[in-house]
Amino acid sequence: MGGDRANELVRQAEVRVKAGMPRAEALQHGESGLTSVTPRRRRTAARTTLPDRGKPYEVVDLYERQVTRCKTPVDRTRALARAAQVAAAKGAMDRARTFFELALTGAPTDDTLALLETTARDGDRVTGGEKLRRTLATAMAQGGQGARDGGARAERCSVVRRRWRIAT
Repeated sequence: MGGDRANELVRQAEVRVKAGMPRAEALQHGESGLTSVTPRRRRTAARTTLPDRGKPYEVVDLYERQVTRCKTPVDRTRALARAAQVAAAKGAMDRARTFFELALTGAPTDDTLALLETTARDGDRVTGGEKLRRTLATAMAQGGQGARDGGARAERCSVVRRRWRIAT
């Protein structure tokens, strides 16, 4: 889908909410365009179509659905990190941990781990406290438990070292 068409779908969803259409219906209309717009535009659309007075699970669900639309592993990791950040901001720490665990599946690279750490730190800065960093540390502690392939132990050690650094 082209950028212009995607922006138009998102814009129409925003207008529909302002006109009184139920949020779920308006969001469904514009959601397919969210994958083809910039991340900044995506955040603006999410805030406009689902403002704070909306139900927290609706916002988290929106970000979760965006993960399945990602085409590259890097985009998927970014979407999972952002979904964890949003879930934490809405008080859904179990869901935030699940998003982090999904981002840590396989053999996470140093870039992946750095992205998750930055996202957790930024999320905590916005919400105050350290809940998201602790949630990431918990997810890191759970990662790689059943891996039996060569090199998995080294990857797990890398994750555990980072977890220790976050927790201290």
